[in-house]
Amino acid sequence: MKKNRIFIGLGVLAALLVALYASSREKAPERFRSPFDKVKLEDVDSLQIQRADDDQPTVMKREGESWRVVAPIEGPADGRAVKTALEKLRDLEVVDLASESGEAHVSLEVDEEHAVHVIAKKGERVLADLLVGAFKSSFTMIRRPGRDPTYRATGSIKYVFNKALKDWRDRVIFDLEAEKFARVEFHSSNGDFAFNRGDGDWAVDGPTIPEFDFHKVSSIVTSLAKLRATDFAEPTVTREQAGLGDGASTVRIRLKENGGELTLRIGASHMSGTQEQFYCQREGVDTIFLISKYLANRLRPDATKLKGTPRRDGGTPPPLAAARDGGPPTRSDGGTPQIPPDVLKQLQRQMREQQRMSGQMGN
Repeated sequence: MKKNRIFIGLGVLAALLVALYASSREKAPERFRSPFDKVKLEDVDSLQIQRADDDQPTVMKREGESWRVVAPIEGPADGRAVKTALEKLRDLEVVDLASESGEAHVSLEVDEEHAVHVIAKKGERVLADLLVGAFKSSFTMIRRPGRDPTYRATGSIKYVFNKALKDWRDRVIFDLEAEKFARVEFHSSNGDFAFNRGDGDWAVDGPTIPEFDFHKVSSIVTSLAKLRATDFAEPTVTREQAGLGDGASTVRIRLKENGGELTLRIGASHMSGTQEQFYCQREGVDTIFLISKYLANRLRPDATKLKGTPRRDGGTPPPLAAARDGGPPTRSDGGTPQIPPDVLKQLQRQMREQQRMSGQMGN
C-alpha cells in the first residue's frame, strides 16, 4: 500500500509538472518576426530611390567595383553615398509592429506623400522594397508598399536615402596629390600665367610678376588638386551654352614622373537662386559641373592675386618658414613675424594671469 501511494504521488506530481509546462508555453509571447528579408550588400546590383517630390526615381547600377547613375540622367555615382545606403539596408533591424492600421500612414509618414521609396535588386529579383517614413522615439517607421502594417526599425535611416539626384552623383572633378604637380598654367581674360615647380617652391615661367609670392600658387594648387563640384548643369545645357567652347578660361596641369597632362575649362556664370556659380568641364569628361564663384575666381587669377601681402611700411614680408622646435614661425630673413599690437597685449594679459594663478597654487 505504501509503495502504491508513492507511485500515485509521483504520478500526480508528474501530471502537475506537465500541466505547468504546458501552461507556461501557452503564456509565453510569440517572438516577433520581421517581414523584411535580410539583404546582403554584395548581392545588390541596382538601387532605386524615389522621394515624394521627385518626378522620376533615381536609379543606380553596379559596374564592376563602381556605381553609375542610369536614370533620370547618366553619369558616375557617388560610391560612398551608395555604400552607406546599402549598409543601412544590410543592417536594417525591424523590432516590432508600430500600427496595423492604414489610417496611421500619414502620421507615421509612410504614405506616398511623405515616404522615401527604396528598392534594391539583384538582376530582376527584388531584395528589398520599403517605404521609409518618420523618425520617432529612436525608431524609423517603415512599411511594405501595398500593405497596411507599419513597423519600427532601430535608429535613424531616412536621411541616408532622402537625397536629391545631385547628391547621388559623383562631384569629384580632380582627386590628385598637390605634391605631384610639376607645372600649372592659368589662361583667362585676367591674364596668362605659367609656373614650374622644381624640388620645392613654385617659380614663374614667363614675364616677371612684381612681388610674386609662391605661396599663392601653392594655395591655388591645393584647391585644384581636390576640386569638387557644388552642382551639375541641367542635362539640356550644351557645352557652348555653358561657355566652355572657344574663349573659355583654362587651367592646364602637368604631373611629375610622366603622370600626364590635364585640362580644366571654366565657362559662363550661372545663377542658382541667389548663388552665383560657374560652369566647368574636365577635358575628356562629358559631365558639365558647377563650381562656386570663389573657386572660379581662384582658378582665374590676375597678377594682384599672385602677390604677397604688403607690410605696413610698404614692403612685402618675406615668406614664413616652418617653425622649429615648437617655436614661432620664422621669416626667411631670420626675423619673426610681427604680431599686431592688440593681439600682443591680449597674449601678455593671458601670460600675467597664468603666472598669477601659478603663484596662488604654489602658496
